[in-house]
Amino acid sequence: EEDLKRLENLGGSIDVFFDTSPPAAASSGHIKAGIMALKKGGRCVLMGGIMGASMMLIQPINAAATDNGAALGKIAGAMAAIIKNQQQANKDLDAIRKNTEAMNQNLNDLKKSQGLLTSESGR
Repeated sequence: EEDLKRLENLGGSIDVFFDTSPPAAASSGHIKAGIMALKKGGRCVLMGGIMGASMMLIQPINAAATDNGAALGKIAGAMAAIIKNQQQANKDLDAIRKNTEAMNQNLNDLKKSQGLLTSESGR
């Protein structure tokens, strides 16, 4: 709570916000506070395990739009597109994993039918 207040009080004065929070910290407001504490041109690095943390960036970026509003709006739009692409890539990867599992099962079934694999060995 004290760290969160400190971040909130820094408003626009830090160069870098670097976060490595675990998924358990998802309900904390520290990411938004850290982003809002960045000065113009500051950098944010999110390397933690909080799912959807990137989505939290869009609101502060739009809220921070002042003299550079058009550019910040483009950044927010680009980030939304990146997030959408990442979500699709995750779905594609899940489909690939399921297909690989099915192919491995089919291969094992074929080996069993040809006597190359016993049900006890699992290979």
